[in-house]
Amino acid sequence: MCITKTQTLFCASLVLCLAVLLWVQFQPQSTYAQVTFFTSTGKYQFACEIANDDFSRKQGLLGRNGIDNDKGMVFIYENAEIREFHMRSMKFPLDIIFIDQEFLVINVFEANISDEHILSYRPAQYVVEINRGLCHKMGIESGVKVTIQGI
Repeated sequence: MCITKTQTLFCASLVLCLAVLLWVQFQPQSTYAQVTFFTSTGKYQFACEIANDDFSRKQGLLGRNGIDNDKGMVFIYENAEIREFHMRSMKFPLDIIFIDQEFLVINVFEANISDEHILSYRPAQYVVEINRGLCHKMGIESGVKVTIQGI
């Protein structure tokens, strides 16, 4: 049996296409999402790191000395439940924003670095952490509409 040059090129092309498809399929999703809050004073956007598995949600922003005012972290859960956060071992204070499955802010907690048992008032599917004081400054409060792009 003789394999022609054309058959060899065809097989090589097929293998290359398959490899590219597999590579694209198993690439990690974006590690950032754009979170936008629509308040009575304007539209405020944050580039938020995504925490969507047990490890990244447990790690959160621990070990960092701070974040820029246009950055944050968004915790993504598969379903809405009462969420509990703590600030144990944090080096800087945060606003913790609990968001429901309809993308509305449930409640905001201005957290100090020693606070524990920070709870959502109702079941939350998303939680966003940004620098403390920004929610008050920007009017981010209960009932504010949120969009999260890149998840």
